[in-house]
Amino acid sequence: QYRAIFLHQTIIFAEGNIVGDGFIDAIHPDDLPRVFDSINESIANDISFSEDYRLVQKDGSILWVEARGRIEQDINGRPLQLNGVVLDITERKATESAMRESEERYRTLFEAIDNGFCVLEMIYDENENPIDYRFLETNPTFQKQTGLRDAIGKTARELVPDLDKFWFETYGRVGLTGESVQFENWAEAMQRWFDVHAFRVGPPEKHRVALLFTDITDRKIGEDALRRAHIQSEETNRLKDQFLATLSHELRTPLNAILGWANILRTNEMDRATQQKGLETIERNARSQAQLINDLLDVSRILTGKMRLDLQPIELSELVENAVKNVLPAIEAKQQLIETNIDHSIGLISADADRLTQVFWNLLSNAVKFTPKGGKIAVNLSRVESQVQVQVSDNGEGISADFLPHLFERFRQADASSTRTFGGLGIGLALVRHLMEAHGGTVHAESPGAGQGSTFSVVFPLQAVRIPAEDVMNNVESVMRRNIEEEPLYSDLEGLRILVVDDEADARDMIQLALQHRGAEVIVASHVVGAFERFLESREENRPFDVLVSDVGMPGSDGYQLIRRIRSFETSREDFLPAIALTAFASPKDRMNALLAGFQEHVAKPVDPADLATTIAGLTGRLVPSDDVLH
Repeated sequence: QYRAIFLHQTIIFAEGNIVGDGFIDAIHPDDLPRVFDSINESIANDISFSEDYRLVQKDGSILWVEARGRIEQDINGRPLQLNGVVLDITERKATESAMRESEERYRTLFEAIDNGFCVLEMIYDENENPIDYRFLETNPTFQKQTGLRDAIGKTARELVPDLDKFWFETYGRVGLTGESVQFENWAEAMQRWFDVHAFRVGPPEKHRVALLFTDITDRKIGEDALRRAHIQSEETNRLKDQFLATLSHELRTPLNAILGWANILRTNEMDRATQQKGLETIERNARSQAQLINDLLDVSRILTGKMRLDLQPIELSELVENAVKNVLPAIEAKQQLIETNIDHSIGLISADADRLTQVFWNLLSNAVKFTPKGGKIAVNLSRVESQVQVQVSDNGEGISADFLPHLFERFRQADASSTRTFGGLGIGLALVRHLMEAHGGTVHAESPGAGQGSTFSVVFPLQAVRIPAEDVMNNVESVMRRNIEEEPLYSDLEGLRILVVDDEADARDMIQLALQHRGAEVIVASHVVGAFERFLESREENRPFDVLVSDVGMPGSDGYQLIRRIRSFETSREDFLPAIALTAFASPKDRMNALLAGFQEHVAKPVDPADLATTIAGLTGRLVPSDDVLH
């Protein structure tokens, strides 16, 4: 009670400003215990009194004051009065509160942002060249973004000794000039990309720099991948355009010869030798076009994953020798010399004979093409440790070092210009690579450089191509049969009634003429409906057809539907009509589809009339030895 009276009696204040009857009543209720405790402590210890507290004014507003003083005591130590001052510190408290709130907001942001943040103290030499910096503050994301632990108080060179000088120079300029910078840069020592905003903070003489940064390594990797994909896309488009231009050239060139000689032959104003030359030219160029188409189809099968191998036991040495024989005419035409070194002890391997023939033919054809007149070509088949190797070498054009890595890519050609010396689509070696990989092997090329020849090597791992001994014995008889020259046979079609179905008039007329020339009676139809009508008429007239030769892809209904309808009418073995699918759909899957539909044979276009006649004769039992034919 005495304390309250004491205060009331000794403190002077402006009349009417304080709530209640006295000064004590004006102290904010929350501050009153603290004020009393402070006064009691001052009395008990005879020390100065100092306290900040709030006064509540009549209008309800708050007045912050700072009270300072000392208790005056009598000779017995009893307090007499408090001498001191009361200062209005309302504005100071408001400023402190604002600063505190700002600090709290800063700290919350500092702790919560996803960006890395730190404050650096730049370190300069006597010439103001930046040589290091010390970390004064870091936020929690700092470690995640940089991978640096316990960085506060340490210098950059302590944490990352081989840090690029770029960072010191850049932050050093900011610390000296106060000019903020924003940039993206690769930190080699940290193996990271950063997006950085650097700006000076605090007094200029402190040389403090704040960094707001983000690790953008993943973004940069993505951008780099997109950039490389874009470059690859542009390169692919360029190669596509180049390929289409080359394809147009390669198709038009033989077409020009075919159409030109066809017009010349139509005049009938030439001797027999010239006519023969024209026919041979037409045939050669037509076969060239067929080969181009086959190569394109093979590329399509590879790209779509539809390339299938027909693995059979084959004699590799025999296959290589036959490939050499196939290119001998071209070698002789260029007066080239070919040397072969064949190891016949390698024996049987399990492979697709047609596809390996394609591999060797491509390699040998390239050697002939790129070797000048009078040049040399060498073919070597050998066993190298646990592998079988076929090498084709030449002393021709060679391969430049910059093109060698792209040699087996699709549509790549060392010279794709309009002035190039050598033709081709640039897909042969790509086919070789894919076919070798499908066989479990590899292909690679070596060349000292342009004009210095080249060597192509195809390699089979022995464990992938060797056949077990029992399989070898089981195939000896078939191997021996292949080595015996077959007796020449003659296709006797005399008197056969053949139904030919094709929507293409030129193809239909050619087949009709070729079969009639061999003595067959040929009835033609241009679509499935007409063909089925001919089939029904022949049954009604009791003059059934002996063979059906039908295209597959036709408007309206296809050849599959035709053969199924015909098979549905057959009730006995005597009613059975042998059928051949003659079609431009030439893949193994197409062959299987034809056989499943009801055809007995699948023959791919373009077809040699003699081969078609042989197939027909084989179906009808009309193949006879040539010696038995009377001329």
